[in-house]
Amino acid sequence: MKTKYGQGAGTRQKILEAAARVFGQSGYWNAAMEDIAASAGVAKGTLYLHFPGKEALFLAVVERTLEELSARMLEDVSRLPLRERLRSKIRTYLSFFEERAACFHAVTQEHSGLTRQFAEMFWKNFMEKCGRIEEEIRKEIAAGRIRNIQPSDLLFLMVGMMHGAIHQWFLSGRNYCLADKADEIADIVYCGIRSEP
Repeated sequence: MKTKYGQGAGTRQKILEAAARVFGQSGYWNAAMEDIAASAGVAKGTLYLHFPGKEALFLAVVERTLEELSARMLEDVSRLPLRERLRSKIRTYLSFFEERAACFHAVTQEHSGLTRQFAEMFWKNFMEKCGRIEEEIRKEIAAGRIRNIQPSDLLFLMVGMMHGAIHQWFLSGRNYCLADKADEIADIVYCGIRSEP
């Protein structure tokens, strides 16, 4: 399908993929729109037909990244026991941030002016889509396997712990495998929420 500008329907996707690579390699401030256009195999003018500027393009990359995170987090692991489900979800989350460290570093460290937009996107593209996870928590409560707690509170607690681990990982210079923290976090959460025997 062609747009009114004669660009293929996949052009925007190609640009976003190229932008993610360039931002990841160069950081936000050093990334040039010319380099992104070249990496995408499009003219610089085509880039501006899709995105008015570098900040808009970067935010689109972040939004797409958060949509990918949501999709991964909502993968069905219901066949696993509760403790293993927690480990799986936490490992998925931490692995995702580890894989895309440059993108998230650019948001949180390089371009702190985007922090508010990132928080809003995170809420829209992740937290609002976690209804299935909250439903799993409700089922565990009903089955008597975990304490009667507010599912959204547990979700916020887990996200807070994971973000703490991510922050510490950045401060350490990213010199260890972030996903390896999943077992420790899952055990802390599980021991805190399980029903007493």
